[in-house]
Amino acid sequence: MFRSKKLNLLISFLIAIVLWAYVIGEVNPTITKSFADVKINLENQLSLEERGLAIESMSNDTLSLTVKGERSRVQNVSKEDIYADVDLTAARSGRNELDINVKTPEKVNVESRSVSKVGLTIGELVAEERPVKVAYVGATKDDTEPFTVKLEPEDVTIRGAYSNVQKVTQVLAKISVDEIKDKETTLEAELIPVDKNGSKVSWIRLSSSQVQVKAVMTKTKKVELEIPIQGENAADVKFDLPKTVIIKGNADVVKNISKIQTEPVDMSLYQQNMSFEVKPILPDGIQLAEGNDLTVKVTSRSSENKNITFEEKDIDVLGLEDNQKAKITDTVVISAEGSKDTLDDVKKEDFTVAIDVSGLLPGTHKVDVVVTNKKGFKKYTIKPTSVSVDIR
Repeated sequence: MFRSKKLNLLISFLIAIVLWAYVIGEVNPTITKSFADVKINLENQLSLEERGLAIESMSNDTLSLTVKGERSRVQNVSKEDIYADVDLTAARSGRNELDINVKTPEKVNVESRSVSKVGLTIGELVAEERPVKVAYVGATKDDTEPFTVKLEPEDVTIRGAYSNVQKVTQVLAKISVDEIKDKETTLEAELIPVDKNGSKVSWIRLSSSQVQVKAVMTKTKKVELEIPIQGENAADVKFDLPKTVIIKGNADVVKNISKIQTEPVDMSLYQQNMSFEVKPILPDGIQLAEGNDLTVKVTSRSSENKNITFEEKDIDVLGLEDNQKAKITDTVVISAEGSKDTLDDVKKEDFTVAIDVSGLLPGTHKVDVVVTNKKGFKKYTIKPTSVSVDIR
């Protein structure tokens, strides 16, 4: 009895295996398989460039889908066997909605997908130059910093839609400080177009994808910063300016430098509450270290005003016919601004005030006042800017 039961169990097990093999091998049922992040490829991009166009943005660069087919076929399908593409031949400037074409292995069909169209914004293709900048990543020892000896190339051409190109402020190469030695080392780094915040700008093509960087680890040193101040009324300007600057370079060169001078600053160009950066004049082999603030802030300007009045007899009338007379009913006041010493030198005879009545018929007219200054003094206002003139 016991042997009979064991025999029945064994026979049942064998029958189950045979049935399973039959279903798998002979019936071959239909199954599904899902894939995520299938890349969407763009076809005929060259056709865009030939028409002076470029991609500005794209709504999706991947899609998810489910395929369906016989088990023997579907179970061997991988993401690499699925090709999704968008044909750009019909794309036009502005917003486009283009079909996504999906190709699958033979007798394997797409049952469903996350998107069937992709949104593309197309803009004008432009090309501009941008500087290459090296960003050294990581911590260094005190009083040391990487020094960029040479970049090849120093600038690259960026190509893309106008709006994207305008976002790019520089092309960045990131290099770990651990790769920089005490002797000059040449390294290669990938170039990345970035905006003012350091974020990558998409849909930009570079004339060179990599840069060669020759760099060496150097010494840093804080030295005095001398800023030559010049310009009209410079003595009347109060400002906050940096007193020191940190430089870097070969230790033997850096140790002999105690002061760095900047390009002269013309204070007549800046008003109260304005800020600007000074430009240091660096010796050969010396660079600015990271973290310098070279901002000058104009805090106040001390000035006075001097009013000079021009009556009718002081105003030249131009373009008046021989048989005409002109009577000016207004006076003109020139208000000069500057320091007391400057204003002491400003005289009435330095200015010429005139009106031009060429072509005007008899009657009362409003005519613009024209002022010239023989000494080139520029800081003044005119009131009124036009006067009433009666032509008879």
